[in-house]
Amino acid sequence: MPTIPSLISTLPFLLVPAACAAPANDSHQTDEFRKLRQKAEQGNADAQNRLGNRYAQGTGTAANPEQAFHWYGKAAEQNHLAATTSLGICYLQGLGTAPDAEKAVRYLLRAAHRESPRACAILGVCYIQGNGTEQNLQTGISYLRKAAAKNNPSAQHNLGACYAAGLGLPQDETAAYSWYAKAASQGYAPAQYNLGLYHEHGKGTPVDLRTAAYWYEQAAEQGNTDAATSLAVLCLNGTGTPQDIPKGLALMRRAAEQGNPQAQYNLALCYREGKGVPKNTALVRAWLMRAAEQNHIASQYLLARTCSYEESILHNSEEAVSWYRKAAEQNHPESQYELGMNYYTADGVSNDPEQAIAWFEKAAAQNHPKALNMLGVCYTQGYGVHPDPHRAVEHFSRAAALNDPTAQYNLAACLATGSGIEPDLQKAALHYREAAMQGHREAQYRLATSYATGSGLPQDWEQAVRWYRVAAQQQHPEALRQLGLCYAEGKGITPDDRQAILHLQEAVKQGSTAAWNDLCSRQTASEQTHDFNTLLRHAEQGEPESMYQLAEIYARSTSTARNMDQAFRWYLRAAEQGHPQAQNKTAICYGKGSGTQANARKAVEWHTKAAHQGHADSRYRLAVCLQWGIGTAADIPAAEHHYRQAANQGHPQAQRNLALLLESHALSPRDHEQALQWITSAAEHNDAEAQYTLGTWLAQGTCSTPDADAALHWYFKAAANRHAGAQNTLGWHFQQGISVPQSLKQAIDWYSKAAQRGDSTALLRLAIAARGGTCTPAGLLQTNPAPEPHPPAPTQPREPASSQPLQPQPDGIHLRTAP
Repeated sequence: MPTIPSLISTLPFLLVPAACAAPANDSHQTDEFRKLRQKAEQGNADAQNRLGNRYAQGTGTAANPEQAFHWYGKAAEQNHLAATTSLGICYLQGLGTAPDAEKAVRYLLRAAHRESPRACAILGVCYIQGNGTEQNLQTGISYLRKAAAKNNPSAQHNLGACYAAGLGLPQDETAAYSWYAKAASQGYAPAQYNLGLYHEHGKGTPVDLRTAAYWYEQAAEQGNTDAATSLAVLCLNGTGTPQDIPKGLALMRRAAEQGNPQAQYNLALCYREGKGVPKNTALVRAWLMRAAEQNHIASQYLLARTCSYEESILHNSEEAVSWYRKAAEQNHPESQYELGMNYYTADGVSNDPEQAIAWFEKAAAQNHPKALNMLGVCYTQGYGVHPDPHRAVEHFSRAAALNDPTAQYNLAACLATGSGIEPDLQKAALHYREAAMQGHREAQYRLATSYATGSGLPQDWEQAVRWYRVAAQQQHPEALRQLGLCYAEGKGITPDDRQAILHLQEAVKQGSTAAWNDLCSRQTASEQTHDFNTLLRHAEQGEPESMYQLAEIYARSTSTARNMDQAFRWYLRAAEQGHPQAQNKTAICYGKGSGTQANARKAVEWHTKAAHQGHADSRYRLAVCLQWGIGTAADIPAAEHHYRQAANQGHPQAQRNLALLLESHALSPRDHEQALQWITSAAEHNDAEAQYTLGTWLAQGTCSTPDADAALHWYFKAAANRHAGAQNTLGWHFQQGISVPQSLKQAIDWYSKAAQRGDSTALLRLAIAARGGTCTPAGLLQTNPAPEPHPPAPTQPREPASSQPLQPQPDGIHLRTAP
């Protein structure tokens, strides 16, 4: 709905705009007009003024602003009061002459000094706006009062607008209402419209929708399109007037066709929602475009949404960015946030951390909760800013206080892990609850786990079951599994083996590998056969999810060639129906030659299909193929694009490979800062290779100043994840006493672990260390021992095992990528 304007600057002039004027044509002139012109030419001032009015209005002759200006000037030379005012208006509006606001004010002052209400009304606006004179609110109000006291409706209306906005007067809705009412009673359409708004929204008077509809009707009958639009809304909704959808649509369409942007926007909504008309996507777009081109913010925002993801037929990321930008530049916080997300996810624009942060900050300055949350995510990831867990917590806290569920979850995660704030499990549980109450699925699961483990809350299995159930209703795989285990073990609920099996089966469907193992341990052979046969029947009936789950069962079974053939067959059938996970697994099978003949080109085709549906792992694997020219031509920029998309979705291997790419010579110029940010993010997601690489970079000062203590931290993390290179490096550190107390025993322990994982360098060092040696293998002495082995030159990135789907980092930061 239109909002109450702070000041209506449009004035009720009698003149016709020059663009609408037609050239003079004597055939249109009446006898009465010719007689009037004869008197004017004889020097009669009143006749000259009336002739100017006729030319201005096109009465008795064709409209001609130049002739109107000429005759107003003639009459003004004889000090004709009305003509002097009209001449000032001509200069103000550029009608029949070049615009000249200063000259306009001079003529208006001459008329105002002779107590012309119309001149006073116009001068008041000139002084308030500083148009043709220095701005002086008090002088402007004084002139408005003079005109209003003589019942000039324009001045009465604008006095009301000044009271409404607190412009040169104390803000006073009651006084504003009073002045609008005086002007409206004289038939002044803008005041009638505003009076309708005041009655509709209860400003300066109690809410009275019937009276609002009356005043809207009065103004609409005079051609006020804002009033027609508001009346149309009341008719469509049946508020303040009996519901009349045909009348409402007719009013809305008429106002829209006359160029009213709010009416155009509302008409688009009617076509979008099927309100009185059939839904029509093309007309939605057409009316939104007409309104958006008039800088109607809501239309620009909605048009961007329809281009970005709401209407797939209209999907155009670049156009969405263009409209988001137009609305964002008008300080629309939601568009500023969305534009920041476009830069963050490289959707429709190149990835640009500085731009993303800039737009997030603009929206956050208006307390936009999602933008505040994203700033917290950026400070956590070190995206576009230096990593700062404390700043991240500040932003999460502000967004959480604004009731944003994702921020509440993220704040809870920080409190649970002690990231940027002192650990406090009780406060963490409190924020998990706040997010869970708003439907945040992961928060519901975490809250249930807090009750189950007594972490920050008294242990309460009944409450745990309650929240597991709520999260399970949103298909949270681990919540489904835990609920199944509660039924199986009778924790917080009456034992029920059937319900246990049903929930574990559903958890398997949602991708929980652990649930599959639980299910197999609890089902008899006959039960497993029955479930398998049911799944097979649904798959044979063409259900994509059943096909995919059947393929997963074959793939998890004993890896015989026959079983993998069956797995591939069902993966392919589900993939052909557009199932993204199945497309990903089909591509992996083609890539590895598992269940089918290896075919790198087909692997790329299926990864591309899944990537277009936003599948993070396929985006990562497609990037690998593009980087190394596997099954397709090598394309480093395209590889970077897909790595970045997957990295923004939290895929740790993609984050690691993106970091290596940014640090390598493959891209010019190299970006050390972003490389360090992404390798750190991958390491924090528990990627062992990233942890080892980060340790090596920190030790050698790659992308940052050397930091031996931090390097050692990440070597230990990688070693705990059974990374042989990290275990070997730790052995070397303990053998040489680098950043740790020298300990031959610990060196041998770490060398042994690395050797057991096939590290040949560790095996040789183990043999030397076991004999008490301290030199490097083969007698190669090092004067400045460095962490070994050095990171190899970039090679083809390692692919994750297809049987181990990526798991989210516990208590990780949640990134909201779409409204």
